[in-house]
Amino acid sequence: MKLAGETQILNTNQREVVMSTIKIILRKGLIAGLIFTVGYATQSSYNTAQASVDSGSLVQINRPLEIPDGKSRLYFQNGVEITQRNIEKMTTYCSIRMRDRHKAGEPKIIISPEQIEIIKLRRSNDYSGGGRGNSPGNVIFELEMRLKSTEQPGVMALYCAKKVMVMKMVNTRQYYPNNTEIITALGNSIEIKAP
Repeated sequence: MKLAGETQILNTNQREVVMSTIKIILRKGLIAGLIFTVGYATQSSYNTAQASVDSGSLVQINRPLEIPDGKSRLYFQNGVEITQRNIEKMTTYCSIRMRDRHKAGEPKIIISPEQIEIIKLRRSNDYSGGGRGNSPGNVIFELEMRLKSTEQPGVMALYCAKKVMVMKMVNTRQYYPNNTEIITALGNSIEIKAP
């Protein structure tokens, strides 16, 4: 999948934040200014690439995927399969989800290679780590891609998420996993294609 070039322009709001940071450094000291600057840099770095996944896009499963025993999801991060326990939440991770959990003694659940249409997108966030109002905190931003497969109706959705340190809960759409991060998380196992 080819991606358009990414650019970032320093806008008026960003210039104001830089000037405010300098004022904080001069008034309250270097440490407070640096904490604010690092938090803002983390927040604004997500402006460079926005998600381009849309309803109607296709999820291409490139190889057979086996759902682990007792689970309904298979997780990916940095291009490889991982367990839920090994997820590094500050880096984008994805999971493909089945309608039913695999039960012991039943045949393995294998998702076969196929192109599946994304019929619905849903963005959600979990404030459990803070980030309410003006206080900084960690928030998990999740993009759910509902899938419709006629050949494998048990394949329900592809989820991609990441935890972000947020200074203020405004313009939150910029924090959801973007196209580049999703491609990196899924590796060669699953691709997202334009319709």
